[in-house]
Amino acid sequence: MTAPEEPPVYLRLQNISKHFGTFHALRDVSLSIRKGEFVCFLGPSGCGKTTLLRAIAGLDPQNSGRIEQDGRDISRLPPAQRDFGIVFQSYALFPNLTAAENIGYGLRNRGVPGHEIRARVEQLATLVHLYEHLHKYPSQLSGGQQQRVALARALALSPGLLLLDEPLSALDAQVRQFLRREIKEVHRRLGITTIMVTHDQEEALTLSDRIVLMNRGVIEQVGTPTELYRTPRTAFAAAFVGQSNFLPGRLRADGTVAVNGVPLRPGVGVQAGMPDEPVQICLRPEQVELRPAGAGGYPAQVTDVEFCGSFWRVTLSVEALGCRRLVADVPPALGGALALAEGAAVDALVPDGVAQVFPEVFPEAAA
Repeated sequence: MTAPEEPPVYLRLQNISKHFGTFHALRDVSLSIRKGEFVCFLGPSGCGKTTLLRAIAGLDPQNSGRIEQDGRDISRLPPAQRDFGIVFQSYALFPNLTAAENIGYGLRNRGVPGHEIRARVEQLATLVHLYEHLHKYPSQLSGGQQQRVALARALALSPGLLLLDEPLSALDAQVRQFLRREIKEVHRRLGITTIMVTHDQEEALTLSDRIVLMNRGVIEQVGTPTELYRTPRTAFAAAFVGQSNFLPGRLRADGTVAVNGVPLRPGVGVQAGMPDEPVQICLRPEQVELRPAGAGGYPAQVTDVEFCGSFWRVTLSVEALGCRRLVADVPPALGGALALAEGAAVDALVPDGVAQVFPEVFPEAAA
């Protein structure tokens, strides 16, 4: 059975660099995005993700490098000659126009006949569940409704590329979660190539086909959400995507790592060199197993317990590992069985093959 053929590359970025005076916002960034993909640019503030999006749109062109969209060189084209729709964090709706007029604004500028505009506006309003609000002005709409108007307006001209610049960051948690589902459904139905800028890892993990993790103007790692979470290539990636424990250690000649003199057998892909070289060990909270005191493992004392609904987040002090703060996530049933509370004694176990090892330099995102 042959594997399905991959979609063609729709957007190709080659050696994109951008500087503002002496500050280098982007450094030689190259990336390919396939037709119909949903890609998130993820990273901390100032990492270059919005600068890269604006370069793609032509709103703030790169100083050097080439951008191709659907085989066409758009590197130096003005925004009006590029094929994209964009949604900003601030919505940027016209306050004196109704929702219907905002959605149809670009169509009117293109001279599309009125009956076609009405049909397209109604189609998009139905798609984003706004049909009954078309007569309202932005001031009469909630933040989530305004953002859906902005999304429908961006889609009105049937662009080949949809750009989303942190569109959900100004909304409260419940509305963000609802609109994430809306955006995902719109993408599924239309199949439009989409790039979304976000600093929210939950948005990136739940929405994207691939994540482009950025740091200090370069791409740190590109991969599926599962790849970035399970097999981060750098300590920065491990720290930024998901929760992590970092413990100092040293490589040993037998392939183990020593933490406070205690040997641990890490997973594959040790990213360090000679024996006795200092390294840092990354453990996800769900990889730390808790048992009743004396049942086997490292004696530990509970210093804090947080109930997070589907799991307990437990902070431990583990003297054997020289660690005053080791975080473990445990299922509710196990948390109850262990009678977890501040000061309780438990055993902590790190199974073979789960720890990841990185060079000693500590990632900024873990601070």
